[in-house]
Amino acid sequence: MFQLVKVSLQKQMWEIKNNRFRLFFGLIVNIILLVFFYYSMANQKDTNILGLGYPTVILIYSLLWLILSSFSQVSNIITNEAKIGTIEQLIVSPYGMKNLMLIRLFSQSCISIFFITVVLIVSNTLTNNGGLFNVLNFIITLVIGIFGLYGIGIMLASVSLLSKEINLITMVIKIGVLYLIIKFNTNFFIPFSYAKTILTDIILNNKPITEYSYSFLGLFVLNSVMYFVIGLICFSFIEKVALKKGKIVGY
Repeated sequence: MFQLVKVSLQKQMWEIKNNRFRLFFGLIVNIILLVFFYYSMANQKDTNILGLGYPTVILIYSLLWLILSSFSQVSNIITNEAKIGTIEQLIVSPYGMKNLMLIRLFSQSCISIFFITVVLIVSNTLTNNGGLFNVLNFIITLVIGIFGLYGIGIMLASVSLLSKEINLITMVIKIGVLYLIIKFNTNFFIPFSYAKTILTDIILNNKPITEYSYSFLGLFVLNSVMYFVIGLICFSFIEKVALKKGKIVGY
C-alpha cells in the first residue's frame, strides 16, 4: 500500500511538471485577483467593494474555492477513468477501486491545499496583510474540515458508477450544499459547518483554534469524520450493486 501511495504521488508530481505553466498561470491569476480586490478597496474611502472588506473577500474566496473544488476533485477521479476506458483496471485491481480512489484523492489534496495556501500567503504579503490570520491554524482547520466535503464528493463518485449525468448531479448538489453551509452555523448535520465557523474566526478575527472548547473541537472533528465515513459506506454499497448488476457505466 505504501508503494501505491508513493507511485500516486510520483504520478501527481509528473502531472504537475507537465502542466506547470497552466498551474503557474492559475496561481498568478488568483493572486492578481485578490491583490486587485484589495487595492480597489484601498482606493475608496470606505475601503470596501460591494460592501465587503478585504478579510471578508478572502473568506468568501477560500470557502467558495474549497466547496466547489472538493466535490469535482473526488467525482472526477472516477469519471475520468470511465472516459479514457480504464475504469476496468480499477475494478480488477487487488487494492480495490475505493482504496485507489482514496490514494489519488490524498495526493491531489496535498497539491490543492498547497495551492490555496500559497495564493493566500502571497496575496496577503503583497497587500501588507501578512498578519491577517495564522496560516498554521488555517491549514489545520482546512485539512480536518475538508474531509467532510470529500465525503459528499465520494457519494457523488459512487453515483458516477451508475449515471452519465454526474456533471449535472454534481452541479445541483454543489448549489444545495453551498447554500446549507452559508445558511447554517455549527450545525452537526451540515457538512463543513464547524470548519466554516472556525475559518471565519481565523480570517476575520485571527482567533486561534486553541480558544475553542474541547467539546466544540470534538464536534468539529466528528462532523468531518462522519460525512467522510458515510461517503465511504455509500461508495462501497453502490459499487457492489453496480458490479453485481453489471451497470458500471462508460462515457
